[in-house]
Amino acid sequence: MTRYRKYIPAGWWIALVATTVASLLPNMGPPTTPVFDIGLDKFIHLVTYLVLAAVPVVFFKSGPTLAGAILLVVVLSGGIEFAQDQVPGRLFSLGDVVANLLGAFLGVMTGLYFRRFTNVQRG
Repeated sequence: MTRYRKYIPAGWWIALVATTVASLLPNMGPPTTPVFDIGLDKFIHLVTYLVLAAVPVVFFKSGPTLAGAILLVVVLSGGIEFAQDQVPGRLFSLGDVVANLLGAFLGVMTGLYFRRFTNVQRG
């Protein structure tokens, strides 16, 4: 893991950009087939933002860089939904915002758990 450590921030930025681009494509979106009476897209939102929030918590040093990364994920989670209202075929969804924020929260909690029990050098 140490050997590839320097690529993690770049991979995280690429994931942020890919999430933003995929979320703002017109008339595109994940399937909304319900699972347990919740649209499948909500699970996709939750998992996406869980990963986007967990990675910096586990691999970034504590301090302004980590706080900025988490703040960026939280702002992005809501900002994309507002921006989608301006994209043809896309709509703002409060359910998506809730799923995004819940995913970000769970990502921070998951990251803190793994951070505590892993010996990763943070950069």
